[in-house]
Amino acid sequence: VAVDAASNEGIVELGLLSAVVGMLVAWMCLRDVRLVTLLFASAVFAWSVSLSCLSFSGTSMDAVLLVMPGLVFVLAVSGGLHLTNYYVSALKVTPSCDAPTRTIRQAWLPCVLAVVTTAVGLGSLAFSQLVPIRRFGVFASTGVLLTLVALLVLWPSMAQWWQPRDRR
Repeated sequence: VAVDAASNEGIVELGLLSAVVGMLVAWMCLRDVRLVTLLFASAVFAWSVSLSCLSFSGTSMDAVLLVMPGLVFVLAVSGGLHLTNYYVSALKVTPSCDAPTRTIRQAWLPCVLAVVTTAVGLGSLAFSQLVPIRRFGVFASTGVLLTLVALLVLWPSMAQWWQPRDRR
């Protein structure tokens, strides 16, 4: 119980640390405020939805589940970086208004395969005999699957609405 109480107090620090590290990596890779903002917004959405799943299910946070939102955030940043790479490539060959559509046409299969295989791996923890590990497997795999919404729906919508500056 003491470990769970300490874990609940540490979730803010862990979340902030994940956000700072994720954004530093994104900035080093992209060097564009708009692209980093799109990526950050998508990752925060995935992080928030994964925490919402806990709340809606009535499950309380424990020491093992503490790392789940950070994991989902980092995986969303990783997937978003790949998606952004496709987007930057699309901007070079198509008008900016058509780039999100081209990006999704090219990136949906790699994104889906990466997310599904990760979710299956995390979901295999749902067969553990230990209840905290089982819950982590269920919620982490659900959170990772929900990153697809952030990557394939939210991200291109925001990219269409707030296009980055012309890199040429």
